[in-house]
Amino acid sequence: MNIGLFTDTYYPELNGVANSVFLLKKELEKKGHNVYVITTKTPGAPANEKGVLRVPSKACSFVPERRIGLFYHPKIAVKIHKMKLDIIHTNTEFAIGMFGRIMAHELFIPVVHTYHTIYEDYTHYIKKYISNGDRAKKLAKMYSKFSVRGAEELIVPTKKVEELMHRYGVKPDINVIPTGIDLTRFRTRDNDAQKNKLKSSLGIPKENKVVLYLGRVSQEKNIDEVMKYLNHYMDSHTNVTFLAVGDGPYRSTLEKNAKGLKHRKQMVFAGAKPWDEITHYYQLADVFVSASTSETQGLTYIEALASGLPVVARKDPCLDGVLYQGINGYEFSDEESFIYGIEQVLWNESQIDYQKNAAESVEQFSTEKFAARVENIYYHVTKTHRNLLIRMANKIGYDRTGIKPLGGPMAMNLGKSDMDASRIALGCMRMEKLSVQEAAKLVNVALEQGITLFDHADIYGQGRSEEIFGKVLAENKGMRERMRIQTKCGIRDGYYDLSKAYILSAAEDSLKRLQVDCIDMLLLHRPDALMDENEVAEAFHQLEKSGKVRQFGVSNFNSAQLELLQSACREPIMVNQLQFGLMHAGMVAQGMETNTLSEGGIMRDMAVLDYCRLKGITVQAWSPLQYGFFEGSFVDNEKFPGLNETLERMAKAFGVTKTAVAVAWILRHPANIQVIAGTMNVEHLKELCTAVHVHLSRKEWYELYEAAGHTLL
Repeated sequence: MNIGLFTDTYYPELNGVANSVFLLKKELEKKGHNVYVITTKTPGAPANEKGVLRVPSKACSFVPERRIGLFYHPKIAVKIHKMKLDIIHTNTEFAIGMFGRIMAHELFIPVVHTYHTIYEDYTHYIKKYISNGDRAKKLAKMYSKFSVRGAEELIVPTKKVEELMHRYGVKPDINVIPTGIDLTRFRTRDNDAQKNKLKSSLGIPKENKVVLYLGRVSQEKNIDEVMKYLNHYMDSHTNVTFLAVGDGPYRSTLEKNAKGLKHRKQMVFAGAKPWDEITHYYQLADVFVSASTSETQGLTYIEALASGLPVVARKDPCLDGVLYQGINGYEFSDEESFIYGIEQVLWNESQIDYQKNAAESVEQFSTEKFAARVENIYYHVTKTHRNLLIRMANKIGYDRTGIKPLGGPMAMNLGKSDMDASRIALGCMRMEKLSVQEAAKLVNVALEQGITLFDHADIYGQGRSEEIFGKVLAENKGMRERMRIQTKCGIRDGYYDLSKAYILSAAEDSLKRLQVDCIDMLLLHRPDALMDENEVAEAFHQLEKSGKVRQFGVSNFNSAQLELLQSACREPIMVNQLQFGLMHAGMVAQGMETNTLSEGGIMRDMAVLDYCRLKGITVQAWSPLQYGFFEGSFVDNEKFPGLNETLERMAKAFGVTKTAVAVAWILRHPANIQVIAGTMNVEHLKELCTAVHVHLSRKEWYELYEAAGHTLL
């Protein structure tokens, strides 16, 4: 996927938004995506940044450390067009965010927006222009609502912001996805010598406890309040130092205010520090403090906790699920509760392992989990948008999507969806018998042959086949983007289970084993006599909405079962996987032998093949070369001399193998059947793939049909 991240702020600027975009870019690239950042030109920015385009900018008049870029730059717009972006993700609401929305409109691609900042908390910056505080807040509210308009999905970091957006009356779907941090970066531990050296450089006595604030130094952070409380606390604790690390518009005022405090010598202002050095300051400290009420999430709190540093912070909804009272820190609402939290952490008479608790409490905020959840949103949005695009294209006559389908000459669409895949798919049931290296070779050969659909099931090798495939993907970056992954669920040990709970848990387990964040197609493996179609519908919708599954299908369902299921499901049934081939041709035999006394005239499947054609459901043929019920292949089998003789003759005529002719017989049917090839043999797989170049005449097709023992009346 080609992804454009638009943001007004980016490195070398140090703030939560810049950090979020940087880490998201890094993690998405690990997943094989092409990621481009469009941002402002910033003094000190490195030259020739990979995947970064910078728009001319100037310092903001009322917030000098922020840059204002052009909301449209023609030369950069041309470069963006050449990127062939699939999606645009805007992360700010000003010029570059607007630029992203304009480009999305030009490219006709979807927009996802992350709302990072509550502007109502920052209206004091514009009091020079709007002195009325209520009017300024109303304006901030209106602008916030306007800025998210046009986004197909909205991401917010916390429930606090979600509730705010609801109060604003925003229209897009809202997804709560906490911004992640690079946890490993903050897990390194400095030794005492390193800490003492840094203390000495700051003029902090070696024996002093350090209370740390790290972040932007601005009025809305309420650092004055922390200093006031600490100044009182220092009356009885002279071995405590307050250390402020960071810069901002309020720094000079803050330092001036500090000079009026009794314990000003115990307050150190270190200024801004390079990004790669801040971990040392977290390691130096004994507690992290903040009195801010303007946080949407508070990434510095999470960084501190990841460093093993307990937090004492003003009570705020954004801390739900982050700060646990008396475990990894303390919340405060006034001076008394602030002093209590500081006292508990610094002297720890309760013997609580704050360091361990802090580090363990933020595991859910890894960049990997953050990027995976955002990626799921991308898949969901692009799927929805592409469906819209196709409908519009069909209506007004433009080229359908402008996107080349996967599968090359073997490409087909699955069902009535926009999802393309190859006419021949690789069935991975026997992959459990391969090593990871052998499986990787097989998958690469399959991709080289034009195969792009890989068919799994949770019961194949008791999940081992999915696990091996997942390891192949993990070791081959970019491979995931070249394929469709299909898996099935519903068969358990001794019974079938299509309950909502099991479908959801089975999908989650398959995602983990496959090491992917999205399954392209999930099939119900067998009809369940106890199936509640409404339960299945709920499971499908939940999986689709979360971005964990893109499309849905079934396996071995008859037409009535399909009709029943589709009556409840909002998501269309795209495929039905059925056994079909020369020796399993009952689905066509029944139609031709209707109203006869012959065996072939017995209806066993409620005319499911014709039903699928009527409803636009793709039939996937499993075990296409088998006879009986897994009794073996009919190709080169002495039990079928006549059939093999006919296959041999045609194979010589077409310059292929008998196997290819047998597969071509399936492909010739006008139902546009997709073949699931279950071989784990590389050479056999190559043979199968040549079938797409074999075009049987009507006469040849019927000749093979009769040679397989079927009757023409």
